[in-house]
Amino acid sequence: MPTSRSFHDSMIDRAKSDPAFRRSLLRESTEAILNSEFDVGYRLIRDYMKSVSYLDQVSSDLGIEDDEVIGLFDPDSNIAGTQLVSVLILMLRHEGMALATRRQVGAIRRPLS
Repeated sequence: MPTSRSFHDSMIDRAKSDPAFRRSLLRESTEAILNSEFDVGYRLIRDYMKSVSYLDQVSSDLGIEDDEVIGLFDPDSNIAGTQLVSVLILMLRHEGMALATRRQVGAIRRPLS
């Protein structure tokens, strides 16, 4: 009987080899968290973090271990929002991305007169 791979393992492997997929995974997880879909967002962000090579940089910037960074996104953890947002911002910056409000995005798309 053939063994099947876990969906999350497949997602992690794809994120390791496909930068566009990795950025999409980060974007989706951030949007889920911001829309109060914490279980989905935390699962996606943990998969994202397992696929990146710079997790040690993030952990050293925060002064905590790699496992603790991933643990920040455990639905049962009781962490400060500032720590969570700090990790998201560090990861977004590393991928060349940023958070923006709808108003900011609209202003960027609006033609200049």
